Amino acid sequence: MMILIMNFIQGLFFWFRFWFLVSNYPSWDAVIWIKKNWPVLGATADLAINQHLCKGSHEDATEFCLNAIEELRFLAIEPIKERCDKGGNTALKELLNKCVTMFFAASMCVLFHKWLDTKEIHNGSKIYWKTPAKYIDPNYTPEILEKLLVKEWDDNLLPLFGIHLDNLIQVPWLLKMLYVADKTVWEEEEDIHPLSVFKIKEFLRKCIDQCRMQIDDADESRSEISLFPIKNFTSKDQHDVTNKSTKSNYRRCCAYCYILENRYLILKDCKRCLVDNCKNPKAYCSVTCQLEHWFVAHRKEHQENMGTLQLK
Repeated sequence: MMILIMNFIQGLFFWFRFWFLVSNYPSWDAVIWIKKNWPVLGATADLAINQHLCKGSHEDATEFCLNAIEELRFLAIEPIKERCDKGGNTALKELLNKCVTMFFAASMCVLFHKWLDTKEIHNGSKIYWKTPAKYIDPNYTPEILEKLLVKEWDDNLLPLFGIHLDNLIQVPWLLKMLYVADKTVWEEEEDIHPLSVFKIKEFLRKCIDQCRMQIDDADESRSEISLFPIKNFTSKDQHDVTNKSTKSNYRRCCAYCYILENRYLILKDCKRCLVDNCKNPKAYCSVTCQLEHWFVAHRKEHQENMGTLQLK
């Protein structure tokens, strides 16, 4: 019985800390964007994952993880309507939650794959967790997720963070929140303006499509698993997700939204790049993306060609 209890505690510590690192240091643009614009919604989505993973039974946690991973491959995005009804905000919040859960599921896949290729460590000398250095800063101000965690876990949060009770005085913000301040979470949930719903859903749809294609590409070959480690799991600057040494695996992506070319979506080369005989002409999934990219990166060309720009 004691061994079972010890294994349970060790598992709880590991999965809590893994969740904490993934939630606090996201690298997928969609999740970063969500948390920047709606920190309360993002923190609430993170906490929901924490509750499924660490607060329920082993069976509940396993079912949650399997369902989250399953949705990576089969997540269906409803058709986007420019005019939203009264339930538009609710539907959009569900999509935000799906994006956060999707990134966590992808991070778990990376972790599981690394476990398969990693030799067992028997001496316990490898340290995978250190209490964040910022927590010891006397001037540190807790963020929304940390406030929610204090309310959810109370003083059980100390061992999960690796903080001994005798050393709590070295973490003044946590000491104050646990034993002095009111634990009520006073932040109100942000509202999402109805006029922005269409643009938000369109952006997230493109992020999700690209994310799923990256995963499909990596699943096709074990040698390509390094294409989407957690630190590189982004939709910017990492858009070349192909093994260039294998031409059959090469897939182009849109220069603006980074969506990958596939059997259902054929990208079209930029006409100006072809006229200029560019070695690697840019490609776009739509005229809209081309106009947007030119406006951001090439304003002069955008102004010159606004009226006549066409994809070849």
